[in-house]
Amino acid sequence: MRRFAAVTAAYLVCAGLAEAARADDLERLAAANAAAVESIRTLHCKVRIDDASNRFGISGGEYWRSGDKIRLQWTHRGNLNQAVIRDGLVRNLVKQDVGNSPNMKAHSEVKESLEGGRYFWHGTVERYTGASPFSFDPWLAAMCSTSDNYKMGNVSFAEFARSHAKEARAVRRSEAGGAPTEVVEFKLGDAVCSDHFDPAANFMVRKIERASDSSDGYSSSSEVTSFKEFAPGVFFPERVVVKRHQGGKDEADEVFSFSEVSVNKPIPDSVFDQKYRPGITVTDRVEGKKYKINAEAKPVGAKSPILVAAPLPVDPTVVTQTPQTVTQDEPARSGWWLLPASLALIAGAGILLLVRRRRND
Repeated sequence: MRRFAAVTAAYLVCAGLAEAARADDLERLAAANAAAVESIRTLHCKVRIDDASNRFGISGGEYWRSGDKIRLQWTHRGNLNQAVIRDGLVRNLVKQDVGNSPNMKAHSEVKESLEGGRYFWHGTVERYTGASPFSFDPWLAAMCSTSDNYKMGNVSFAEFARSHAKEARAVRRSEAGGAPTEVVEFKLGDAVCSDHFDPAANFMVRKIERASDSSDGYSSSSEVTSFKEFAPGVFFPERVVVKRHQGGKDEADEVFSFSEVSVNKPIPDSVFDQKYRPGITVTDRVEGKKYKINAEAKPVGAKSPILVAAPLPVDPTVVTQTPQTVTQDEPARSGWWLLPASLALIAGAGILLLVRRRRND
């Protein structure tokens, strides 16, 4: 009985040390990754999306980012979408071919905005809460941001780690593919989610995997196949490949290719001003009204309650990063003392058992 109690105590102490080391590693990687992402203070790039399945209907676009200000434009099924996020608001603008969506002609704001019988302009204003259903954000694809079932869209690794620290498994090193990485696994529902960090790229995320326990479940991965170093310790992906497997079958890959990338170069503040055509109708979800605007985006004429809003192309995303600083040093490896400490505790428990046995004899 005494032997069992001693062994149990040693096991619990070792388990506690392992838990502490895991938490320490998780915090270390979250801090290192956040610093790497924050080293990108401004960004401008173009992105091409090759997707044979046309899953989301988005072929590519252009992106600007400076602090918490974002401007992006993308083509969705042949329609031009623009969005600006600044001052706590998302301002979205869509130029759409009515021929692609005949039911759009039923909306009064569409009828009022037809150009040559084909196009209409429609704007929306909504409060920015970290997520927007009307934004395509290549930043998230490049960062391999993590999908979180408890939130809308994607979140940074640091936020994901805080939310799911209890589901995290021990950090391990891997050299799969020839590139040393550190990997954190999370057991979430019917799947194991793995985040791979690249020490050679200042601990940017190299790959994210979701492996379902079910043979017919959903599995996926998002992997950076190449990084470019724009300044010492400042990395940004050049290519990201997304793979999906569902119902026992592989689906077509989705490939993001980034070009004309400019990192930490000045971006004029005027880039983040949305340009409207005078006379278009804006659906303002902050006020719950719709109204026409002039060239300065000021309301003209009467405002009326929102009854039916024209449906817009949707691609949910979340932006959580606010770039500020740079780090170039690899964080110190934590948890090195775990194995010797565990062996010492087990040895101590064994010595204690021998001493007690001799006394009893």
